[in-house]
Amino acid sequence: MTVLELKENRAKLVHDARKLIDTADAEKRELTGEESHKVDELFAEADKLEARIDTAEKREAVEAAEGRLKQAERRTRPTLSKIEDEPNYSDALRCWLSRGVRGSRITGADVENAARCGLDIASNEIELSRPKISRRDMAKGNTAGVVGWTDFYTGFFEEMKSYGPVLSLISYRDSDNGQALPIPVMDDTANKAAILAEAAQTNAADVSVSSVTLNGFKYESKEVILSLELLADSSVDLEAYVAKAIAERFGRGWAEHVTIGTGSGQPFGIVTRATNSSVVAGGSAAAPTLTGDNLIDLAESLDDAYRAGPGVGFMMAPATMTKVRKLKDSNGQYLWQPSLQAGVPGTFYGFPMFRNQAMATSGANARIAVFGDFSKYLWRNVAGVQVYRLDQLRIRNGQISFLAFARGDGNLIQPNAVKYLAAPAS
Repeated sequence: MTVLELKENRAKLVHDARKLIDTADAEKRELTGEESHKVDELFAEADKLEARIDTAEKREAVEAAEGRLKQAERRTRPTLSKIEDEPNYSDALRCWLSRGVRGSRITGADVENAARCGLDIASNEIELSRPKISRRDMAKGNTAGVVGWTDFYTGFFEEMKSYGPVLSLISYRDSDNGQALPIPVMDDTANKAAILAEAAQTNAADVSVSSVTLNGFKYESKEVILSLELLADSSVDLEAYVAKAIAERFGRGWAEHVTIGTGSGQPFGIVTRATNSSVVAGGSAAAPTLTGDNLIDLAESLDDAYRAGPGVGFMMAPATMTKVRKLKDSNGQYLWQPSLQAGVPGTFYGFPMFRNQAMATSGANARIAVFGDFSKYLWRNVAGVQVYRLDQLRIRNGQISFLAFARGDGNLIQPNAVKYLAAPAS
């Protein structure tokens, strides 16, 4: 199914759900249990299509990056006599992944090509990181290899973000090592200019300054296990298969900690560090109910200094978002406005609404919705991603596995930039 067909199907699902709600409103009654269930099903299906559309479009972006490294058809591998050819990074990574597998046919030219890409085929470890381009290299134009691995690095992280949408909203910083990294935090929203009488003395108004320290928690991907037959099959795009499997696992794990990390033995999450808006949903802790006024009050509780960024919006779990989609104003108009463009979220009160499966939907004082500038959350990548090929661990089963480690830490650098709305206490 094409992206266009997915968009058309999603629009029909939203239309059908709203038609049921409008019919009940016209008859001045609540939705029946069956109708309510049907509406929830339609919105849930629309959410699934929206996620598929978003993933498909992000995948196209990743494939475009990979396309810069590959020709439409895989060309003949470089020979020792053609050293003027540009190194082929895709082939180098594939040779490393399949080293030692019968039928992989790694030649001396393959070894040379990998070496020119900065990759040692004989090693059981490689590192996916963003290479540094020195001013000397830039001046001499020696950036071919650097650009190649940068594309792989970028593609890996783009793929990872597609499995954890919140990762597309935050800020990043790369570090060479995991030494404690203090980040200064300044908040001057409490100060403003004032009129000064002639010859009067000025008053001091210090900027509120503090710091947040980022470290480097070690994450593992868990083993990605492949059979020897799959590794030897030249028709399988090994480099993409393994990279995507690892990216998906890091994406899901990091997205959860970026959202609700406790800060104890793991990074702090956005929701954990957000500031209380003093807005409490109706209903009960087990079944909180949101009104349009609740969400408007949540948005208005945020200082104007944090409302202008491109990433400012609401964030909540899919189930909570479904409830918000049913809200109407006094004129019977829906408060939630669906987006007509895939990858661009619908809006409420003029701000985008972002899905996050890691967020709570109920519970005493649970933080069921947040609003703010999510770019104020900073994630620190430490020394790239280390990928290991475990040749002997599962060889008795005719398998080879791959394992990746990465270090990172994150925190909402400015807690006042995000406010949360809570469920009732009981």
